[in-house]
Amino acid sequence: MLTERMRANQALAEASGRPGHYFEVLLAAAYGTLLKGRAGVAMDGGTNAGLHAVGMIKAFGGTQGRVVGFEPQPTLASQARGWARAHGAADRLELHEAALGAAEGRTRFFVNKTDTALSGLRMMKTEEELYDEREVAVVTLDTLAADRLVQFVKLDLEGGEYHALLGAERTIARCRPIVAFENGIAWSANRFGYQPNAVPLFFERQGYEIFDFYGNAVTPDSYEFPGQTFMFFAGPHRDFRLMLVRDMVDEFWAWSDSLDLSSWDRTIDEVIARAEGTPGDNGA
Repeated sequence: MLTERMRANQALAEASGRPGHYFEVLLAAAYGTLLKGRAGVAMDGGTNAGLHAVGMIKAFGGTQGRVVGFEPQPTLASQARGWARAHGAADRLELHEAALGAAEGRTRFFVNKTDTALSGLRMMKTEEELYDEREVAVVTLDTLAADRLVQFVKLDLEGGEYHALLGAERTIARCRPIVAFENGIAWSANRFGYQPNAVPLFFERQGYEIFDFYGNAVTPDSYEFPGQTFMFFAGPHRDFRLMLVRDMVDEFWAWSDSLDLSSWDRTIDEVIARAEGTPGDNGA
């Protein structure tokens, strides 16, 4: 099964011209499944130009759900606000021009000159000339979540996910959201100074379980050797929402080759429409 999904992954990458595009679409299918008809907020760590922020607002539907985003690059933050306005969702996006971390303060941020999506709190490549260094504010998810009902957390922080999780520990304990996160495992651990299995151990302490975007279960012992993916879901052990996501992952790989990847809007609308057929309750 894993080999078949890796082949589907490769086909989607070739069709779209973007190697990670299939994971972005699968992420949209996940929040499309989880957020429909719910109240509360989704936290978007690494908002970039706002594609998923707007997608999450669409997934909530109605007028109740809001997205709290974090994007320290002013140009991208401006694009995200513009994207939300274009979709009539500006009043439902609360965007903070700051990085997420374990504690509040200020820190260095490295902007990749050729691909801003590869910018972060560490340089992804060794060629220093590829980066502009600047200082940015750092906030914690716990501070911004306050007493809000957090339904879903997305973290795509180019290696900074573990420290963002440390700054979200109270929120995760209080709200028990489903978390979708990217993590470079050994690469991220080396650059950010922690043990590679610190991420699954963090979730284990929370009573969470993890599986990757291919549907493989992940444990602290297996985390360093994932099934060729750096994207994961985590949620409370045996929680029905996590089971919905696991079922959705299986369904996604069954119909992924039929997706129209020519337009992000059309793709997101299609996967959210498919997700609306997934059973679930309408509670908060």
